[in-house]
Amino acid sequence: MEIIVAEHAGFCFGVEKAIQAAEKAARREPVFSLGPLLHNKQETARLKKLGIIEKDELMEKGAVLIRT
Repeated sequence: MEIIVAEHAGFCFGVEKAIQAAEKAARREPVFSLGPLLHNKQETARLKKLGIIEKDELMEKGAVLIRT
């Protein structure tokens, strides 16, 4: 079987935009994501280190990101 590796890899425009918005908000205040912001374990872990916290329900004050 031949494996062809893509020349470019990364997130789609919408995911990239959501990540940028989350990072920008996290510089100003706590950020909570209602559920995971995206389905990529490595990126989710990196965002958690930046202070973007995934929750199942929200009770804290801060910016809230909701996936659509």
